[in-house]
Amino acid sequence: MSDTDARVPWLDLLLLFSASRLALLIVGIVSTGLLGSGLAVMKGNLVYHEEVSRPLDIWARWDSEWYLLIAKEGYAGDDVRAHYENLGVSYEPEATAGFLPLYPLLIRALSPVTGGVGAGILISNVALGLALVLLYKLTYSAVAGTGERRRLAGLAACAALLSHPMSLFLSAVYAESLFLALSLATWDFARRGRFAAAGIVGALATLTRPFGVFLLAPAAWEWWARRSAAKNPDGAKQPGLAALVWLTAIPAALGGFMLYCGRVFADPLAFVHRQSRWRGGMSGPWHAFIRWWEAGPAPHGAHNSTLEMLIAAAT
Repeated sequence: MSDTDARVPWLDLLLLFSASRLALLIVGIVSTGLLGSGLAVMKGNLVYHEEVSRPLDIWARWDSEWYLLIAKEGYAGDDVRAHYENLGVSYEPEATAGFLPLYPLLIRALSPVTGGVGAGILISNVALGLALVLLYKLTYSAVAGTGERRRLAGLAACAALLSHPMSLFLSAVYAESLFLALSLATWDFARRGRFAAAGIVGALATLTRPFGVFLLAPAAWEWWARRSAAKNPDGAKQPGLAALVWLTAIPAALGGFMLYCGRVFADPLAFVHRQSRWRGGMSGPWHAFIRWWEAGPAPHGAHNSTLEMLIAAAT
């Protein structure tokens, strides 16, 4: 049975999406009512978004503020610096470099219609819907057996994604769902031999999160596998060097942002250095437990929340 035999179970995916997002909405509203915002226990963090109702406000926290700031003010200049000073926070101008441009550009485009927070939420959830469709199709194609077995496997993969507690970031004003959708689309195009599209979409993924540059590896592997095969499964001819050249758009996108950072901040790796200053160097997952202990366990807090630690340990 080929991939083309797969019909997307739209209703099933819609029910999974709606049930999981409604559950997160309820938890978010109740938890902010009971616990309050983490900003109350961690002063000095950037708060930029406009005042909105609680059902929208719960999706705009922490990194959301930076995306919204960049969407309106850009990466550098007097407006960004003045906003820091008005808040009484000591962020350097290059702090914005930790967030790549595609997501805030989309927010800027929609903000006149929906407002900044509304635009971010809309983009994230539309991207999540696209990611679910792509994940279903990719899972369907990867599983052997009857059509029903493959359908259930695809739905199970989508349910696992949506039911994980951290999937809340996929509906928040964060770039994660956009990056996920673009990454899955890159792989989908590459496995079908559409390397020009894979290169373009992979470049967009890289302009969403810098980790997108690693999409070059599986896309290039697929190019090599198709070029080496005596006959491709879909009957397509072996890809030439031109197809491989398209894939260079993926690292070129990151290179372009590095050139921009070099020109604006005099540091091509400003986005790397910014993340290191915020969160430290690379470390193992146990670092969160160490930081929780060193900060002094508390019922609720930014880095010492016992409630969040228990949830993390359980999941």
